[in-house]
Amino acid sequence: MYGKLGEICAAAKAANIDRGCHYDWLETDEEYRERFLVLQGARVQQANDTAYRLGVVGVMVPKTMAGGRELVREFDSKILIRWLEVHDEKWRPRTDVNITNFAKLTKRLNAVRERVAKAREASEPTEK
Repeated sequence: MYGKLGEICAAAKAANIDRGCHYDWLETDEEYRERFLVLQGARVQQANDTAYRLGVVGVMVPKTMAGGRELVREFDSKILIRWLEVHDEKWRPRTDVNITNFAKLTKRLNAVRERVAKAREASEPTEK
């Protein structure tokens, strides 16, 4: 059912079983797990192909122009950017950490913590 429907909940409902069975079988049945992974891989490839088509190749969409209907190729730029982020390292979001700046920030935060602690000590009433 998953091969046709592509969704675990819908497949479980169509097979008249609890969706938890799927997760149990993934853990206990090697043959089931292998078949599921093959189907899942096919779904991922299908999604990748669709993203490529929408973002790179484009799709023909009927538009009204100058009183007439024309087919115009449209692209989905958001999908294109996401596709590039996955497939080309240059497009991936930057996650660099500047240790030098981090060390300076940590030093400044510790200095603030010390000043706050001293201010609290100074404002606490002393016992006699």
